[in-house]
Amino acid sequence: MRVKQYAYFTAWSETVSADEVSMLLGTPPDRVTVKGSRRASPPVPTGHRWELVTDSPGLRVDEHLDALLRRLLPIEQQIAGLVADSRFTCGVQIVRYFDHPEGQVDPMTPVEIDGRTLTKLPGQHFMLSWDLPEDFISFAARTGIWVNLDEYEFPLSGESPESIAERPSRE
Repeated sequence: MRVKQYAYFTAWSETVSADEVSMLLGTPPDRVTVKGSRRASPPVPTGHRWELVTDSPGLRVDEHLDALLRRLLPIEQQIAGLVADSRFTCGVQIVRYFDHPEGQVDPMTPVEIDGRTLTKLPGQHFMLSWDLPEDFISFAARTGIWVNLDEYEFPLSGESPESIAERPSRE
């Protein structure tokens, strides 16, 4: 099995542009979506999105969240301010694809525990198990952001990974 996964922080708004979010947060985004950029009426997407992304291959979900948290902590107060502002919804989206052609293959490397060598069985992919780090949970609680996890089996029925990645996660 091949597993591809990534995580991103998003600030979404129907009325506030990504440029304005950059000014409010004091940092540039990795990726933006502009309201109505694919269709004007009714607008698709339905709002503006400002995002910080971690998508390095081979990282477990908790490692993606640690990498994202290192970037979010310096702007924690600004994020809390956006969450308190009714024009915004802010959160972290975790996305996982199973059997994705660009995903990571588990090398099936034996594991040493207490001097014993344990052999992995098929299906015990190193990226399947994950947790929410305690410091990430605390950050989410302090700022009031939401956390969402989407998991997909690839190939997707009639949708490209790009179209799903562009779909608003919480509007």
